[in-house]
Amino acid sequence: MKAPISLLLPVLCIIGLSAPAGAGNSEQSAEGASVVRGRCAPDNGGISLPEGFCAQVAADNLGPVRHIVIRENGDLYARLRTPRKGGGIVALRDNDGDGSLEQEERFFDDGGTGIGIWQDYLYFATPGTIYRSKLIAGKLLPAGKIEMVVSDFPPQEQHAAKSFALSGKGDLFVNIGAPSNVCQKRNRTEGSPGIDPCPQLKQHAGIWRFGAGTTGQKMADGDHFATGIRNAVAIAWDRT
Repeated sequence: MKAPISLLLPVLCIIGLSAPAGAGNSEQSAEGASVVRGRCAPDNGGISLPEGFCAQVAADNLGPVRHIVIRENGDLYARLRTPRKGGGIVALRDNDGDGSLEQEERFFDDGGTGIGIWQDYLYFATPGTIYRSKLIAGKLLPAGKIEMVVSDFPPQEQHAAKSFALSGKGDLFVNIGAPSNVCQKRNRTEGSPGIDPCPQLKQHAGIWRFGAGTTGQKMADGDHFATGIRNAVAIAWDRT
């Protein structure tokens, strides 16, 4: 099974979409449950949408957001590339059901890329380490101690961000980017030939698989799952 790779650009605000454009209306679903459609801004949050869709800004001015993940109860966690306002992770909650994430809390001192949830743990990455912390029912911020899941990644000055994906079956897939553009003899130099075979492929430019439920792992413990990938800014596991 292959893990599809996609690119994700930095996000400055979070916009919620609803369809069709029935702002704030309630109706009965086919199963009889009450469904509340999101309230939408008159200008759709400043974006253009196809007919039948509307939008509102759920959160703004968060900082340099890289990745987000949403908990089953609707809480949202945003990973910041660099810490802002006292934290590298922003936790957001909609307390009154209006679609606006008005409760905001921040934690963790370092910035990074990559965030996910599995078995009530919040996973997040720095350039050198994958961490996790236990999520507690009713609490917005993780209440458990911060545990080190994987460390000892090779140091690098380029493409060091550790995006990752959780398979939902106990697998943690981590991107380790190439410390160059194309493995040239003289990096980023026009006309410089590439090195063949590229020695960087042994520890970089690929995806490594680890156990999501195991703490204290080193990079050497991982399975070299895919190779030849310059830098996967975002990856996701297709669970279908």
